Amino acid sequence: MQQLEFDRLDETEFEEFCFELLGELGFVNLDWRKGTALKGSPADPDLR
Repeated sequence: MQQLEFDRLDETEFEEFCFELLGELGFVNLDWRKGTALKGSPADPDLR
Protein backbone atom coordinates (compact mmCIF):
# COMPACT_ATOMS: atom_id res chain seq x y z
CA MET A 1 0.00 0.00 0.00
CA GLN A 2 1.31 3.42 -0.94
CA GLN A 3 1.67 6.00 1.85
CA LEU A 4 0.16 9.44 1.29
CA GLU A 5 2.08 12.51 2.42
CA PHE A 6 -0.56 15.10 3.20
CA ASP A 7 1.98 17.63 4.43
CA ARG A 8 3.12 18.10 0.81
CA LEU A 9 -0.34 19.24 -0.30
CA ASP A 10 -1.33 22.89 -0.17
CA GLU A 11 -4.82 23.84 1.03
CA THR A 12 -6.43 23.66 -2.39
CA GLU A 13 -4.80 20.35 -3.30
CA PHE A 14 -6.03 18.85 -0.01
CA GLU A 15 -9.58 20.06 -0.68
CA GLU A 16 -9.46 18.60 -4.21
CA PHE A 17 -8.15 15.29 -2.83
CA CYS A 18 -11.03 15.12 -0.33
CA PHE A 19 -13.59 15.94 -3.01
CA GLU A 20 -12.28 13.21 -5.32
CA LEU A 21 -12.02 10.71 -2.46
CA LEU A 22 -15.65 11.24 -1.49
CA GLY A 23 -16.69 10.59 -5.08
CA GLU A 24 -14.63 7.39 -5.22
CA LEU A 25 -16.22 6.24 -1.95
CA GLY A 26 -19.66 6.48 -3.55
CA PHE A 27 -20.92 9.82 -2.24
CA VAL A 28 -23.33 11.44 -4.71
CA ASN A 29 -24.54 14.98 -5.37
CA LEU A 30 -21.10 16.40 -4.66
CA ASP A 31 -20.93 20.06 -5.60
CA TRP A 32 -17.65 21.98 -5.58
CA ARG A 33 -18.11 25.44 -4.08
CA LYS A 34 -15.22 27.83 -4.60
CA GLY A 35 -14.64 30.08 -1.60
CA THR A 36 -13.46 33.12 -3.61
CA ALA A 37 -12.50 33.98 -7.14
CA LEU A 38 -8.81 33.48 -6.33
CA LYS A 39 -7.23 30.48 -8.06
CA GLY A 40 -5.58 29.28 -4.87
CA SER A 41 -8.67 29.71 -2.74
CA PRO A 42 -9.55 26.62 -0.73
CA ALA A 43 -13.17 25.59 -0.94
CA ASP A 44 -15.46 23.13 0.79
CA PRO A 45 -17.44 20.49 -1.06
CA ASP A 46 -21.18 20.84 -0.63
CA LEU A 47 -22.44 17.45 0.57
CA ARG A 48 -26.17 17.91 0.10
